[in-house]
Amino acid sequence: MPATETEIPQPENHINGVSTEAKKDADSIIKFHARLATAAGMIPVNGVDIALVTAVQVRMVSEICKAYDVEFKEDMVKVGLTSVIGSTIARLVAYGAREAFNAFSQFGSLADNLTNAAISGFFTAATGEIYSMHFESGGSLADLDLTDFVDYASEQIKTGKLHPSLFASINSGFSYLY
Repeated sequence: MPATETEIPQPENHINGVSTEAKKDADSIIKFHARLATAAGMIPVNGVDIALVTAVQVRMVSEICKAYDVEFKEDMVKVGLTSVIGSTIARLVAYGAREAFNAFSQFGSLADNLTNAAISGFFTAATGEIYSMHFESGGSLADLDLTDFVDYASEQIKTGKLHPSLFASINSGFSYLY
């Protein structure tokens, strides 16, 4: 009879070696910072909104690191760059969504600000999810790769969770906040 591997028993409050409390904390941190980024996305000054969303994302990643007991200091520049890229992409997607879905044109800048706010918050939530999943699997900031972000976005598109129509209405555009 072949030998079988025995699983190492894990405490009840752990999944894959990660505390379920850490996951709960991370989820709460992500939701809070997605709301902050949504508010920052309402700032009608180009550049200021990106800077604020970037700051929110960097703070969020710092808090997620604390939740998972992952060292944050050494890789802050990498996190900052990732956040800047994420906030800039969110701003570009918001611009594209405004152009593609001109349904709110009669509302002018209010519609532009709401679209930017929804997309800024969504991308912040997605960024937080990527970090959380990476840390859950035992990763650190040092081994996080930009392909993790691309893979996550691709998966969201394939499953229909990330689609331009998500931002076509006010209710669906802010669904990540619930």
